[in-house]
Amino acid sequence: MIMKKPGFFIVGAARSGTTSLWQYLKAHPEVYMPEDELLKEPSFFSDDCGRKFGLTGYLSIFEQAQKNHKWIGEASVAYLTDPESARRIYDFNPEAKIIIMLRNPAQRAYSLYNWMVQDGYEYASTFEEGLKLEETRAHQKESNWFKPNYYWGYLYFRSGLYHDQTKRYLELFKENVLIIKFEDFSINTASTYREVCSFLQIDPQHAPYQIHNPSHAVRSARILFILRKLNNYILQENQRGTPVSKISEKLKHKHTEIVNQLARVTRLNMVERISGKRILKKIENYLNAFSDEYPYRDIQSKTRRDQLLNLGLKPGKPPKLKKKTQNHLLNRFEPDIKKLSTLSGMDFSGWLE
Repeated sequence: MIMKKPGFFIVGAARSGTTSLWQYLKAHPEVYMPEDELLKEPSFFSDDCGRKFGLTGYLSIFEQAQKNHKWIGEASVAYLTDPESARRIYDFNPEAKIIIMLRNPAQRAYSLYNWMVQDGYEYASTFEEGLKLEETRAHQKESNWFKPNYYWGYLYFRSGLYHDQTKRYLELFKENVLIIKFEDFSINTASTYREVCSFLQIDPQHAPYQIHNPSHAVRSARILFILRKLNNYILQENQRGTPVSKISEKLKHKHTEIVNQLARVTRLNMVERISGKRILKKIENYLNAFSDEYPYRDIQSKTRRDQLLNLGLKPGKPPKLKKKTQNHLLNRFEPDIKKLSTLSGMDFSGWLE
């Protein structure tokens, strides 16, 4: 039996168009990528994220690939920042094709912060506060209650230092690396997509070009953080066999416990406390509407798994990155951007304008 394993990897960077490219490529008849959005980023070759899989479990993600699929691929943005991922992928498949998507690092950092807030992993109420917290978080490699997501996800500045990240792949995979500017991908999506198809030596196909995984406006970072904790608590309890009715009874106590824990490092204002109580009531009503006692078993969709987080969103988009913050970040990024241009032979100086 021939082992079905990925031959190309979209390795990042996070918030640089990787979800859109995944959407386009998985629709291509010559490409197989995991259809299930929960398996879009298995991150198997990253220490922080891939522990849930053994090799057999990882390869099972691709077992539905057919003979007509010239390529099997996956898209895990942890691979760009994780210092060990490039070598691990090379040891797994030295002939692999690598796609790296890079975005203006200041804009990408802000987009990453907004995504972390939107998904309930970041309690810092502003991007500037998140940047200050990074100086402490950088020395805390292990996840904890206040920092439950991927280590590099909280390093908004450091994760945008692309030179060393890109160098690891260029040294190992050489001409099998394609670097894409997010800005080109956004403005000239069709031509950039054709470039990717040429790199993979597949026929260019029409794709429904649109933005995937956009950022949303939120009521409060801290409310989203609390919602993430409540959402995960409900999932875990229901999947271990606790009926929804019993979970609903415990929800108010759990909410108080989470708020008190969060209060150790930050302060919720009155609006957030009032909104939090209203949202808690909505969750209770939502749970009480279920006729099935175990509705959260066998979830195959991130949208369904995290649907309670929608209670913390509001119409519109996040505010634009402050010009002062952007200029400050670009001054810090400038030496790395110049080194990246020299390394790659591509001109990234436009990011500094």
